[in-house]
Amino acid sequence: MPLSAGTPVSVWRNVTVEFTAEGVRRLMAADDALGRQLTTRFMSVVVDRLQASRGRLLDLYGYPTSAAS
Repeated sequence: MPLSAGTPVSVWRNVTVEFTAEGVRRLMAADDALGRQLTTRFMSVVVDRLQASRGRLLDLYGYPTSAAS
């Protein structure tokens, strides 16, 4: 299959690991430092995604100009 401009390509070899939510919560409860580190990293991703969504919504709908009359 030929690659197009929108085809994601990885330059480096990747390893994917999947965890269950229950297992992650158990690990975070057992190790406070790990819990803080994971929370910080997860929240960073959440904030980035929310800000990107906000930007897309503003592009789509724009800033409100005035209150409804």
